[in-house]
Amino acid sequence: MHSNQKLAFIKWGDFSHINASVIEMLTKSFSNFHIEVIELSDLISKKDVVVLFCCLKEYWVDILLNPTFAIRGVDKPLSQ
Repeated sequence: MHSNQKLAFIKWGDFSHINASVIEMLTKSFSNFHIEVIELSDLISKKDVVVLFCCLKEYWVDILLNPTFAIRGVDKPLSQ
């Protein structure tokens, strides 16, 4: 049974099937969490990867310390 807690596994594509192994390990290690797999290639185009990288480079500490920082004020997807 899952709790209300969620854990996000963010990935870009499948690299030698390692992602399936990571998901399996996360599921075993965090059995009380709902694991959400977020596939970035479904959300943004390849040209937006540079923009995403620059944003993460600039704001990674803020995002880690305050997860809502990443979604505040965002009213449209990056790919628009």
